Amino acid sequence: MEFNTVVVTLVVAVVALVVMRALRNISGAPFAIVNDTVDGYFEIISMFRVPMQKTSLYILDTVFSVYIVGTLVVFVWRGAWILIDLFLFPGNFTQSSWASLVIGYGGAVFAYLLQPFMRWICNRLTGGPRLIASDIFLLTCFIFTVNTWRGIWNLLNIYFLPDNLELSCWITHWVCFILLVLLKCSNSLLVRGVFIDGEEPGGRCVVFPVYYLRLIFEHEKSKKIKKIQQDFANKLKLENDNPKLSSVISNHIAISMNSKDLKGHGNNE
Repeated sequence: MEFNTVVVTLVVAVVALVVMRALRNISGAPFAIVNDTVDGYFEIISMFRVPMQKTSLYILDTVFSVYIVGTLVVFVWRGAWILIDLFLFPGNFTQSSWASLVIGYGGAVFAYLLQPFMRWICNRLTGGPRLIASDIFLLTCFIFTVNTWRGIWNLLNIYFLPDNLELSCWITHWVCFILLVLLKCSNSLLVRGVFIDGEEPGGRCVVFPVYYLRLIFEHEKSKKIKKIQQDFANKLKLENDNPKLSSVISNHIAISMNSKDLKGHGNNE
């Protein structure tokens, strides 16, 4: 009876999410990472993108996003997790957990290697075929995601302070949370709203939102550009406020340019 219930709830939830074009919301780490420096940190995307100004519709949109889409995502996760418990070395919990870890991380590597090919395919498809291709890829990655979580979760229960589960949970919670904060990606712990399947153009619908290092480098580059712009603005302000200083700077630039011209002329001779 439990098996039938699990299968039915899993299938119904997957079909419902596919019909609503919300299947991608079952994704999680290692296929989705959100930096703490992301714009709109406190903005949560709802299913129908209703603006807050339309209060009644916004409330309905939020309720639908949380209680319908969110619940269906939980159904899918629960169903997949229990089915793995039932079929992946059911008689050996330790072996099953190690197998999940290998399948999860091995599958993640495979999925990342396959991503350029899937992007190439989705770039050439449109409409229904494009959605079907992206959903199949998302479901495959989801299997690897659940196995990764299950493997880590169970192996921690097996090997990390198995005789003191409460202490084990406290340590893993706080140490890992602090590490995520220091790495500036604790935002990955949260559900960041409802996303629509295939809403990105072309093959971007199968690109994993994992931009950790890229966003850090872009942020540092942006800071340097802003500093240069600020220094330039301050220099202009000084020149405008102090005409004598402006004259000195202009003369210095002119002398430098003349010196370079003379050197160039001497070299030509």
